[in-house]
Amino acid sequence: REPRNAIEAAQEKKLGASPLAYVTRNLGVIKKLGANVLYFMPPYPIGHAFRKGIGSPYSSRDFKAIEPEYGTLQDMKKLVSRAHQLGFKVIFDITPNHTSRDHVWFKSHPEFYVKRDNGEIFYDCDWSDTAKLDYTQPALRAEMLKVYQYWLGFLGRNARGEPDGIDGFRLDMAHFINDKSFWNDAMPVLRAQHAGR
Repeated sequence: REPRNAIEAAQEKKLGASPLAYVTRNLGVIKKLGANVLYFMPPYPIGHAFRKGIGSPYSSRDFKAIEPEYGTLQDMKKLVSRAHQLGFKVIFDITPNHTSRDHVWFKSHPEFYVKRDNGEIFYDCDWSDTAKLDYTQPALRAEMLKVYQYWLGFLGRNARGEPDGIDGFRLDMAHFINDKSFWNDAMPVLRAQHAGR
């Protein structure tokens, strides 16, 4: 695993466990403070290609994985399970508008991305470390729906046989996607599959 900033990482005091495990251990303290929702900025692996500074969690390499600097997928499963036992809701941030330029789809599905007239990858604003997703592509729409379904059910089935996972998402820059009809198609499916959330 690569530190995002090697100089700072070398100076940091090592935790006895991952940051996710540390949070899990201290959920009781957070609960006593009166919180009832845990919100995570995008917890996915941060992109390396065209990285700005130490990198941005809003430039993700894989929507179905956890940034190694934070911990493992197993660490996140333990955190969400324990959070639910304590009555927390858990929300992940995600960027449906774009990925990093080294996202797992970048080579396997180049058609998932918006291109400029000259064939270069398009990005919004000054976000040159990202690549804009193309929601006119049916296969991308299906894959993004699978991403949401994955996290909403990544713990398996609960005692009632329903998918168990995080409780929802904050959709960063959702209004920037190039075909907003995706939301009209995706939301009824997700609501029907996860009616208890």
